[in-house]
Amino acid sequence: MLGLLPKKVFKVYISGTITDQTYTKFLKDLNKTQFIPSTPLAVVINSPGGSAVHSDLIYKRIRAYASINKVQVFTFAEDFAASGGYYIMCSGDYLYASSTLSLIGSIGAVSAIPNIKDFATKYGIERRYFSTNPLDFFATTDPLQDYNAEKSKKISSVLKEVNEEFKKIILANRKDKLTVGEDKRNDVIFNGDVFLANKALEYGLIDSIGRCDDVIKEKFPDAKIVDLSREKLFTRLTNAFKLY
Repeated sequence: MLGLLPKKVFKVYISGTITDQTYTKFLKDLNKTQFIPSTPLAVVINSPGGSAVHSDLIYKRIRAYASINKVQVFTFAEDFAASGGYYIMCSGDYLYASSTLSLIGSIGAVSAIPNIKDFATKYGIERRYFSTNPLDFFATTDPLQDYNAEKSKKISSVLKEVNEEFKKIILANRKDKLTVGEDKRNDVIFNGDVFLANKALEYGLIDSIGRCDDVIKEKFPDAKIVDLSREKLFTRLTNAFKLY
């Protein structure tokens, strides 16, 4: 920023399970910045995770914003920045937990698939699935089909690939700050565990603990914090009377 302190700092919220709608809302909020360049960005995250794809898209869009505008990004974990939430958090140049009670991490990939074959059999429900590949992903995750070692191996293989991409993002952004040795990372921080803020700070998963507005005011005392996620009063009123 050429040594000049900004007049504004943009703030955007990402909350709840991360889906395509989360990404759409985020883009809508971020598009409000297009005519005001060179403004730092604060991203407040309160999410247990969700879609790996949309977590990655949000992450890349934040990094693109920082690169194009040549500004710093500050990310903050509120209650949760877990799994995809932490993935997005790593888009920041500086990572903060809003409270010592914030939960951070869950670095891994998970897939929960119910098995309702017995229920379907009891009520005469028959699933007919046709595919050129009996081990395609959709067939493998069909809740009406039996599981076997081969299917479990297929699912585990996909999850492992997703997890490796997650680890690459973290190492690209936090490698020099992680305090856990390479030989122990898989057992300590890349094992799906979540950590309270002080432990996350100890491991180098975050840089400090502090609320968004407090941190921004300390770094940029004269800057106005502009909440991009806050809808205007007129918009809120019209949305309240929408017909469905």
